[in-house]
Amino acid sequence: MQHVQCNLSKEIGRLHDCASSSGRRSRKELARAPVSDGVPIASVETVVLMKLLAGRTQDLADIEAIVASRADRERLRSVLAEAAPDHVVVLERLYDNVDRAR
Repeated sequence: MQHVQCNLSKEIGRLHDCASSSGRRSRKELARAPVSDGVPIASVETVVLMKLLAGRTQDLADIEAIVASRADRERLRSVLAEAAPDHVVVLERLYDNVDRAR
């Protein structure tokens, strides 16, 4: 599993506003994330989920960069289908954007 180190405090705050199962899954993932120098290390899947939930332009661009870096598309699709099925269509569009840019 790939991990991305980042400051998650702002994203965690947004997740508390999300009452859906996707928000509960993200909080659960972050609670058991490995810690390095006191900072939780979120999985790529968790980062993508949080960014999809936030949905800002920069978040979507970040997801495209993650996908372009050869992230496991099937794994991302699987996690999203379980955690946030309404967002899978957005992920698929981002996949298409990356493929067109190649």
